[in-house]
Amino acid sequence: WRSRIGEIRVMNSSYNATTRLWYQTGATTAQAVAFAPVYASLLPSGGAKMGSVLALPVVAPVRSASGKLLAVVGSEFTLVHFDGFLQQISATLFEGTLAFLIEITTGYLLASSIAGQQMVSHFTPSGQAVRVLALEASSEGIRTISR
Repeated sequence: WRSRIGEIRVMNSSYNATTRLWYQTGATTAQAVAFAPVYASLLPSGGAKMGSVLALPVVAPVRSASGKLLAVVGSEFTLVHFDGFLQQISATLFEGTLAFLIEITTGYLLASSIAGQQMVSHFTPSGQAVRVLALEASSEGIRTISR
């Protein structure tokens, strides 16, 4: 990135995007756009602790006319805003209802209308986020419906 005109700084020379799942998903997809698996983002959001915000990566391969992979571009949607959306729906449209999202392939909780429901339970000593299964949510309602 550029900090001053004409000066380029390398932030982390050991970073290799090709080893990341989002990149590999984009590199191997036959689709124009693909979703990579949800993960705990390294970027904090809304004052949240680094790694505690779940993100959904959206990726697209960039190919030459001959089909050779040139790059993978991507962006991520942080799922923290879905909590607020579900809380608003629960409070206004369907008063008193419980709403939540589960990642269908893993059973992990993605978002909930219950304020304070954590999506990441803790971090391992190496800094890896441990996500919360819907069956192990702090909400009895989420646990019951998830069975």
